[in-house]
Amino acid sequence: MRRAGIIGILVLVGLMILPVGGGAPEAEAAAFPERPVEIIVGFPAGGVMDLVTRALADATKAHFPQALVVSNKPGGAGMIGMAQVYKAKPDGYTLGLFGDTGILISPQLMTDLPFKGPGDFAFIIKTCILPEVFVVGPKVPWKTMKELLDYAKANPGKIRVGHSGIGTTGHIHMIDLAYEAKVKFTDVPYPGAAPSITAVMGGHVESSVLAVQPAILNNVKAGQMKILATWNAKRLAELPEVPTLKELGYNTMTQGSYYSIGGPKGMPGDVVDALYDAFRKGMQSASYQKFAKDNIYILDYKGKGDLHREFDDSYKFFTESLKKWGLK
Repeated sequence: MRRAGIIGILVLVGLMILPVGGGAPEAEAAAFPERPVEIIVGFPAGGVMDLVTRALADATKAHFPQALVVSNKPGGAGMIGMAQVYKAKPDGYTLGLFGDTGILISPQLMTDLPFKGPGDFAFIIKTCILPEVFVVGPKVPWKTMKELLDYAKANPGKIRVGHSGIGTTGHIHMIDLAYEAKVKFTDVPYPGAAPSITAVMGGHVESSVLAVQPAILNNVKAGQMKILATWNAKRLAELPEVPTLKELGYNTMTQGSYYSIGGPKGMPGDVVDALYDAFRKGMQSASYQKFAKDNIYILDYKGKGDLHREFDDSYKFFTESLKKWGLK
């Protein structure tokens, strides 16, 4: 058979197998989402990150066609949960609530992590900023931050400071304060905020660095703990009697904890956009606005582009700070 005849037959066969109407042979991609979306929290139930995630998921459900399922995967100061997100398929069905230090600091301190920094994830939306506070238990003798730091200077290592784990915001703020105040603390890591609160109330540690949350405010009102200082640039309106470390003369950080929803690197742009739109509507809902106000959380609607730039800038800042603090 001649070459022209063979080509003609192949063209004819090709036309016969095309779908009627001349459509593409491949089926169109299914619309996102087709099934529930999981949001992994790397800390135990009842802690700040868990409460923030559940409040946001609940507020967003009216704006999302599938269920948003919150799963707690505690361990390794949140790194176990983050590793699961990092290794997940980048299809938008496995997300995580990321703390800032889990993205910015832990990868610089823990060289065995599978991810190395913000470039290994896709960020969707910044959910809130949480002010950090220094709290003490009900039986400690110090009434002010100055008294506590004076004692710490005269008694290196005697004051135990609890926090939510190595590399977390509380841990880093404690190191920052110790560096600026020229004191030595004994840091005591816990697997989350809730056990750290229990420890300071029970006298297992003298103090703790924590993000403001209902349990702390309720315990302060009940006389079970006291807030001696905040890391904010100015005093919190809800805690007008509590001084900032800045006004006490210490050149500490003023950034609180901030949390963001993200997923594995490589998620399609339209999927990220759909998730951002849903979560932003959830954050703007009356229920989430009330949740944020009741818990002294600052809302920040940064999306993927601005959020990636913020993480990249902060990563560089902490690279220099870790060197200054002598952390490796």
